[in-house]
Amino acid sequence: MGPLSECQLEGLMDLLAIPDAGKGYIRETRNSPPSRRVASTGRLNTTWRYASRKMRHTEACESTHEMRFALSCDLSRHILEHWDQPPKVAIPTPSRRTRKSTPYTPDFLVIEEESIWIAQVKKEADCREKKAEYPDEWILSADGTWEHLPAQNFFATLGLPHRVVTERAICPIKTENLELIWRTLELEPVQERVYQDVASTLRTTPALSLADLARTVGLLDMSPLIHLLGAGVLFGDLEHRLITRPHTFMVAGDAVSLAQALYLETELPADPTGVAPFCRDGLIAADRIRQLRGQMKTTASARTLARWNETYEQNGDIASLAPRHRFKGNRTSRQQEWHSDLLMKVINERYLTPVSISPVAAYRFYLLEHSIQNPLQPVSARQEPVARSTFYNKIHQLNKQKAEGLRGGKRRENAVRPPVDPALRDVRPGRPFQRAHIDHQLLAIDVLIAVSQNDFIFRSPWLTAMRDEGTDLILAQSLSFKPPSIRSCCMVLRDCARVHSRLPETIVVDNGSDFNSTYFEATLAHLGIHKQNRPPGAPRFGSPIESAFGSIQSFIENLPGNKKNDQRERGASSSHKGQEHATFQFEDVVNGVAEYLRIFNAYGIDDLHSPEQRNSQGLAKYPASGQRVEFNHAFLRLTAPGHRNRIQLDSARGLHYAKRHFRHPDLNVLPDKAKVVIFEEPWDANRIYALVNGKLVTCRNTWAEDLTAEELARSAFNEMPGIECTDVKRGIERTKDIEIAKAMEEATSRAAIAQKLIPTIEQSPRRISRIKLLALESAPTPYEVDEVGP
Repeated sequence: MGPLSECQLEGLMDLLAIPDAGKGYIRETRNSPPSRRVASTGRLNTTWRYASRKMRHTEACESTHEMRFALSCDLSRHILEHWDQPPKVAIPTPSRRTRKSTPYTPDFLVIEEESIWIAQVKKEADCREKKAEYPDEWILSADGTWEHLPAQNFFATLGLPHRVVTERAICPIKTENLELIWRTLELEPVQERVYQDVASTLRTTPALSLADLARTVGLLDMSPLIHLLGAGVLFGDLEHRLITRPHTFMVAGDAVSLAQALYLETELPADPTGVAPFCRDGLIAADRIRQLRGQMKTTASARTLARWNETYEQNGDIASLAPRHRFKGNRTSRQQEWHSDLLMKVINERYLTPVSISPVAAYRFYLLEHSIQNPLQPVSARQEPVARSTFYNKIHQLNKQKAEGLRGGKRRENAVRPPVDPALRDVRPGRPFQRAHIDHQLLAIDVLIAVSQNDFIFRSPWLTAMRDEGTDLILAQSLSFKPPSIRSCCMVLRDCARVHSRLPETIVVDNGSDFNSTYFEATLAHLGIHKQNRPPGAPRFGSPIESAFGSIQSFIENLPGNKKNDQRERGASSSHKGQEHATFQFEDVVNGVAEYLRIFNAYGIDDLHSPEQRNSQGLAKYPASGQRVEFNHAFLRLTAPGHRNRIQLDSARGLHYAKRHFRHPDLNVLPDKAKVVIFEEPWDANRIYALVNGKLVTCRNTWAEDLTAEELARSAFNEMPGIECTDVKRGIERTKDIEIAKAMEEATSRAAIAQKLIPTIEQSPRRISRIKLLALESAPTPYEVDEVGP
């Protein structure tokens, strides 16, 4: 079901009695682009371009929480439309002293069958922060929902309810399960035999795990059972268990049997001591309570047991029996107040700065300041400088994250940031092709690409790789001599489609200009792929692909032509640099990287099951995973990178591009000198795609055999250096032009010498029968006379 028509929308607004101001706001939202472009701020949020099936366009989401809300709107049967980033409004905020109104951009406008409302998507923690900052504006209701009073009052004048949506209303596990069910329902329906086997099994066993049910009915593919879940034949706990973990996902034929099975599953025996042995003190406290209860032999005296019993009865907590040795000792600082202030002053003004001096240098500055300040103090307050180890301990007691942020900036602060709470993390993918990472890496190896005038020309290739987060499989790779661009992004999409005939559902990228380009986002939207941006300056969020690059670089650094000695600069002799031993050509590097990735996928790193095994098993269980595509010429046209400028059409010769003329019969319908949008074909220099009357046509420079998309991909590796290394071709052409200029200069010099000799011969009184011109460098005179007449 697509968006509502204008007539349907007007009828719904009239039915809901929305005032004219509210109708105008709704129309403006539907007829205008998003009011802002979302970005990642200092809160390390990940932005999304969510490809909505219901809305048939991408939606800008500022966080994963907003993406889940958009997904839940897509999955809801009652929601007709949901529009992201509605127009900005100014909401009155009389409680604030600085300003009486505040600009506010809602997150979504939601149109349901019985209401139209505004959604503000926030986390519970963010709402509590807002409550502490503006207590008169944020209210926590008795039912646990939050209210933003200024926005609520403003949109009430438009006849639109305003709701704050938190994670309580959006269950990430449920949305993951519903999305898998939605994808599975698009496959073929369940066979009658499977339905009968499932019904027969549930009559004997009312509830069992999804894996046991699949094994009982003889299914490896989970799709029929997931289809029955979506059809309401099977019941499962969609809010607390993932379908992609079938051994823990309980299913039943009715809701009562499911509830009983879940209750029995969670009824676990309790520890008689009630203390979890998580540390040494906890174990000691557990032993003491067992001795008091007579559950083990006593090791303490009767007096000690009586003291333990009195302590336990007074506090009623087993933790009160834990030893308190760590609280013993005198912890009062022996430093005077001025001395402590001096220490912190030196640390703040010298150590915690962008200069990032070492602790040794900071301690020297401290000694200098102490030598100045100590004589100025009263005799009773004077102190010796602290030892170097004490000064270092002061530095180690600082908040490491804030200290590294002051010394190394935001990137360094993110690098030492503690791990994210697992409860706040996104659900790890449980299926292949559910989420994949793409990034670029410059390989540290010199590749021989050309020889000009006995001079060897080398270049280092860029590797663009795609890695599946759920299975750790390297899905695709592309090598190029050009810096990262939309060309590299499209090439890795092509390789993934060529090898697997499907693409990931979500692609995670960094904030490079190539990934944020309009063309790349439009290509993903056309393919129905979501795009998730990592927070800037936070490489930890890209650990799946970064770890793969580290493994690939360790392989490259052991090949001839590696740049390990180049990185040492003057620390290594020039005879041992990479170019002196480089023997690999582009095809050798392509084959070497492909072979290494084959081994990487076949054996993995630290798991008994290789990435290939996890991928094949996952696709066998969940064949609806990923976006299925067909690798053909239509897909090549779709993923061809667009040219920056339009090309002028010459009706007699065609489109002139890259020193070639390209032709197609459909170009004849365009007028002469028309500006045509073209798309490059990275795998064939004799082919481009032109947009003619809304249709992409293939224009050729010369006749060529009609290769399939697979054959074109295989033949592209041999032509890649010539297609991409345009700077090398320009250098060779420049050398050729210089040689031609030298030849022309030499010919011109010879002609000038001959021109000077001709008048001299004509004015001579002697008759010259024969004149032989000689080279200036080999003859003492410019000519010789063989016969001389009278």
